[in-house]
Amino acid sequence: MRASRVYLVVLLVLGLVVFSSPVLGQECKRKTPIHYIGMCMHPHGPAHNEWTYDFSGNPLFGRAARELVACHDVLPLFVYQPNADLKSSQLIPKKFFHLATACEPPPPPKP
Repeated sequence: MRASRVYLVVLLVLGLVVFSSPVLGQECKRKTPIHYIGMCMHPHGPAHNEWTYDFSGNPLFGRAARELVACHDVLPLFVYQPNADLKSSQLIPKKFFHLATACEPPPPPKP
């Protein structure tokens, strides 16, 4: 009886390892190139130079934004670009549009 329990436990563990490892090791693969959208302002503060919005319209920044965009073909990655056109601000969710009303002045030229 004890040997059958050990055998059953070994089979369960082996089954979990064999069937779960492809799922756990699978990375997201985007089918299309990432669409970068330059923004001439920081609508979520100057600390955030890269961001996207999840499917609920909530902002994600930095590494979290890059990981989400890498998994979903429909999501763009917004990047701060001082010389970008103000028209790109129309692409962010409406609840944040009031934060993106004017371009920031470009950084001063380096001597």
